Amino acid sequence: MLVKFGDVFKYKSEKYVYLARTEDVLYATKILSLELSRELHNVYENECKKDHKRSVLENKPLYCFVTLNTKAFKDRIAHIGTTKGMDDSLFFDIADSLNSEDLKAIKEEILTGPLPKMLKELVLDIDLPC
Repeated sequence: MLVKFGDVFKYKSEKYVYLARTEDVLYATKILSLELSRELHNVYENECKKDHKRSVLENKPLYCFVTLNTKAFKDRIAHIGTTKGMDDSLFFDIADSLNSEDLKAIKEEILTGPLPKMLKELVLDIDLPC
């Protein structure tokens, strides 16, 4: 089965968005529950008010996320984090795909956020639907 950038897969009852992979590393975003999404968004907004510098927070990996607009995941956060230890032989049950707006937002977050250089290189040339 060919898996591509933006495919949503299920792993141990959690949903993830496939980004890219190397021989050793799988890159994916975890789709948080609506409740966790709201909590992370509230923490982010509160921290922005404290620091008065959104750009400082945007350089912290904790805040590398996109709020999704795809109907099935509306208002949930796709958090771009690590997938260390994920056994990719157990998950390729593709459940859904994200809309082009969400794909573009995730790609932009990857390219501009404090994320691994290898991930940036892997997604740089991915063509997205209009």
